[in-house]
Amino acid sequence: MDSRKVVLFFPNTGFDIRGVSVDLPLAVLNLAAFIQPEFEVCIIDQRVEPNWRERLESELDKAPLCLGISSMTCPQILYGLEASLMCRTKSPETVIVWGGVHPTLMPRSTLQSSLIDVVVRDQGETPFLMLLQALSNNRKANLRSLPSLSFVENDIYIETPLIKENKARLDAFPDLPYDLLRAGVETYIGSQGRFIDPATRSLIMITSVGCPYRCEYCAMPGMESTRTQITESPDLTVRRIRELIDKYGVNAIAFHDEEFMVNPRRAIILAERIVAEIGGRKAGFRWWCQTRMDSMERLSNWQGKNYLPLLAESGLESFQPGIESGSNRILKMIQKRETKEQFLRINKLLADYPDFKPLYNFMVGFPSETVEEMKETLQLAEEMVAANPHAMISGVYVLVPYPGTEIFDTALQAGFVPPSTLEEWAQFNRQQLLTPWVEGNPEVLQLAEFARLTSRFVDGKRLPLRLDHALGGHSGLSEKDFAELSQVVKNRWRAGDFSNLEMFRAFNSLVLALFNTARHMESILRKGGDTSIGVDERAKELIVDTSVRLGGNEIKEKDTEYLTTQSLFKKYGPLPSRNIKGFANDGAIAEGKTESAGVGS
Repeated sequence: MDSRKVVLFFPNTGFDIRGVSVDLPLAVLNLAAFIQPEFEVCIIDQRVEPNWRERLESELDKAPLCLGISSMTCPQILYGLEASLMCRTKSPETVIVWGGVHPTLMPRSTLQSSLIDVVVRDQGETPFLMLLQALSNNRKANLRSLPSLSFVENDIYIETPLIKENKARLDAFPDLPYDLLRAGVETYIGSQGRFIDPATRSLIMITSVGCPYRCEYCAMPGMESTRTQITESPDLTVRRIRELIDKYGVNAIAFHDEEFMVNPRRAIILAERIVAEIGGRKAGFRWWCQTRMDSMERLSNWQGKNYLPLLAESGLESFQPGIESGSNRILKMIQKRETKEQFLRINKLLADYPDFKPLYNFMVGFPSETVEEMKETLQLAEEMVAANPHAMISGVYVLVPYPGTEIFDTALQAGFVPPSTLEEWAQFNRQQLLTPWVEGNPEVLQLAEFARLTSRFVDGKRLPLRLDHALGGHSGLSEKDFAELSQVVKNRWRAGDFSNLEMFRAFNSLVLALFNTARHMESILRKGGDTSIGVDERAKELIVDTSVRLGGNEIKEKDTEYLTTQSLFKKYGPLPSRNIKGFANDGAIAEGKTESAGVGS
């Protein structure tokens, strides 16, 4: 065994379209940054490496000390299991370690798979380094003295206390080793649909950990380290931005913090520093973030001064608040701590700033939500885009009750039957999930389908923008081409008329067909260059996920990587598992409840 070799694997998410939804694999980059000084590190990003199986096999031939896998609650579990099976077969002495949101919230059910040796829970950089140091000295090291680990000994589940780190720890983060990305940083650079100009060269960055809010559909409150927010210093953030500009020629940053502007003072200081040291909007710099509507309003009158012009000057272009619902009852139920009236007021405030292109998220399909409340959501969305000519709708999504969220508990009470094993979670399809209160009510199901199908067209701006980006800015499409359809959808949303569902499904399919035709044109437009970012691939994100029916498997059936993995598992047979004393076969259902994670309501 090579006691200094570590392989880090970032699996497909099941929704990976280069140039649209494939960003830097920060989860494994952060780990690599911590361990690289002491270990030889290899990163394999399945999303952008078509030959990942061959490369993983080659690395496993060297019998590495550890295979580390990061996984959310999504198809990453499926591909993580395949990589684990390859490792166990090829290099049985290699320690297989899983981390990420799903193993953190569901460590026992994760460890029911005997393909997984150790789970590193929560923020894993320092605990993972400590684990590797112990294993490199002794493959049979006593892990009970190490923080943030879960493992099984003699059929008994062992969980060590989470590490306690100081609030300034982000400033001690080593620089990210971008050179370990086999596909190159350029693969991850692009507008990604977040910016107006299709030629925007952006990369993602995270400058804080956690969020103080307790929205019931979010998993962050279920993780101890993310219930409050800690941030890196503005000095470090500005230095990192400058380095990405100088080294990779980016002109935009997408801040992937859970809630970037929760601290007004920090947002103001960063905006001032970006203007002074990066040049801000005048220098062609742009940025995007996730934030709340009330955070934007707070910055419009922070200690008696309006800082929105400063944000515009610094280059803020787009931000993505979760509006979620047009029903105050639902907003209160999910602990949003915002109201419909606030959304309308702040949206009108933002309309005075043409540099801002807010991108609003909405959600339907909550337990106990009525058809009338769903209509209120569509009516609010229509009212907001009508009142703000710069605003766009990201989409109307159907609720997914993830384990570790407070709404998971509510969903169980309402009849939701979640996966009960890791292998079942590996089949979890968040785009196509049907909950019983949606599936069992034909009117609710029809409205949910209608909202998904038409949400791409309602604002008349986002779809032509995304289509144009998909063709490298050469589509010739404009908002005028979609104006009539947009008006039809707006009228329907305003009136609560969701009839003729199949007509809109057919229109989605027609746009997809046009994309497939344009695929051949794209190679000409690119003058024989790299056509790996196919127009039809991008269309999956824009069209396919809304044109297929809820509850179906059409997306999986079109995914060759999924079909390959399923075929391999079918040939192998049942995956190896282990018993854990006191943990029932269906224990994953109970483990997903927030009380099992120590989160109160």
